[in-house]
This record gives sequence, structure tokens and C-alpha cells, in this order.
Amino acid sequence: MSQAKRQFYFLDKVLNIMIETMNAELVLDELAARLKIYEQRFSQTATSQLGTLNHQSGAKAITVDRQLYELIKLGKYHSLKQASNLNIAIAPLTQLWRIGQPDARIPSAEEIQATLPLTNPEQIVLDDNQSAVFLTQPGMVLDLSSLVKGYVTDLLVSYLNSINVHAALMDFDGNITVLGPSRQVDQQWRVPVSPAMAINQGKRAMVSTTNRSFITRQIYKRALVKQQRAYSYFLDPQTGRPIETDLTSLTIISPQSIDGEVWSLRLLNQSIDHILAIVNQQPNLEAVLIDDEDDIIYSDGLTELIN
Repeated sequence: MSQAKRQFYFLDKVLNIMIETMNAELVLDELAARLKIYEQRFSQTATSQLGTLNHQSGAKAITVDRQLYELIKLGKYHSLKQASNLNIAIAPLTQLWRIGQPDARIPSAEEIQATLPLTNPEQIVLDDNQSAVFLTQPGMVLDLSSLVKGYVTDLLVSYLNSINVHAALMDFDGNITVLGPSRQVDQQWRVPVSPAMAINQGKRAMVSTTNRSFITRQIYKRALVKQQRAYSYFLDPQTGRPIETDLTSLTIISPQSIDGEVWSLRLLNQSIDHILAIVNQQPNLEAVLIDDEDDIIYSDGLTELIN
């Protein structure tokens, strides 16, 4: 059994993978080949399937690869949930604010109100039989970047499980997935969940687990600062403005990475108490929250696993 590591670039994000298995380098070669396929399938470029779909908004339905279709379908389902902060149709608003880009600005209330109708997920029409998607309003744009890292991670993990890879560690732009036993005595991985830029560097949290993904949203990792006020990159789909929250970080821990992507964004605009109440009701879901005082709060299921 051998151990190998490799760094990949996927959708402009860094993905570091370590695996422990027979013929580890050959397995990494196969992962590289699969990532090239997924890049074309899920990217926002003009020539990709998603780019073609966006270009044809308001004009006609586009048949897409089944995996892309299923991700859009999943995204629409959670975008329509009451008070959800996840909205895969929110791109026209993010393009309006452009937070994280050099030309970021605060748009007028009139601009926001004029753009909001283009972000209605009910206007995403799906055809299960044809795997076709129709964006009914001209100017609509789907952006799956909030989900695609988790979805692709699960595809890679599924392949690794199918060939009985002994153990793996993936760091996908700060999202961590651990598979199989670690080399610790108890065979559990120790995964940090406190943000690297915490105000109080003495506060740290580590979770002991395996076969889990850790999806973290850092609210002000990308922000627009104007007149001593920070505007988060994450927008509230109901108001079209950056979310306002006492959180600085939310981590969702789950067996499937896509579940962490969904819930970490879906709950981001909720109060701390409400987030904990929802997570505690969901099977196989845990959460670690960091508030603006750098206090660490976590869900009930982590009591014996966090230190």
C-alpha cells in the first residue's frame, strides 16, 4: 500500500488530495481525468453546458448532462424552501454588487428592485424526461459555484469507495473531506473547524471523526468595505442585499459533501439559535458556529467529538 499526494486546480480553486491505497499514483491520474470532465460540465465559461444554458435564458430549453441536471434540480429544490439563503438563480444580483472584484460597489435600491425578478427560482423549468432546463426570463443566470465543490467531491469519493481506497484526505479550497481510517491510534481524523483568521488565536476547535465532509462558510472572507462597514459577499435572496448576521463562520459536518454545501448556505441568514435547532433535527448533520465574539458554538451531536 502506498501514499501519494497531488494538487489540482478546478474551477479556479485549489484541490489537494492525499490517498493511501495500492497504485496510488494511478488512482490520482484517474481523478485528474475525471476532474477535466467535470470542469467542462460545471464551469461558467461561455462554451460549457451551463454557459450555453445561461446564454439561452428566455429563449429555449437546453438539454444538459444528467449530472448537471440533477445538481440544478437539487439547487432549485432548496432555493424554494421558506427563508432559504440558498438561491442558484441569484447571479444577476451578485453581478450587480460584484463583491470580491475590484469594481465592487453598492447599487441603488432601484437597481436591486429591478434585478430581483431575474432571481426567482420558480422560473427555472425542469424536464426530467429530457434532462432539459429552461430559464424563462431573459437575463436569468444560474450559478452553481456554491454547490459544485461538494457535488464533485462526492463524485470523487464515490469512485474512491468503488475501488476500495484505504484512506483519503481532500482539502477543496478549505472544505475538508476525510475517508477511511487515519494513522492516529484511534483511527480518527482530527479536523480543525475554527477559522484561521480568528480574532482570539487561543480559541480552537477540533473534531474527531472519519467519513465526513466539513463545509465552511466564512461570512466576511470576501467583503466590500465602505465607510467602516463590511458588506458580505453572501446576499439575502429576499432583499437583494448582503446578509446581516452575528456569525463570522458556519461549518456543516455531514457524510455527503453536497449536504454541507446546501445547509451551510441555506441557513446562513438565520439566527444562531435557529440554526442549531434545525441542525439538531436533521439526521447525520452537525454544525460548528463562530460568532462575532469568536465564541465557538456547536450542535448536540458533537458534544463527545469536539475539543
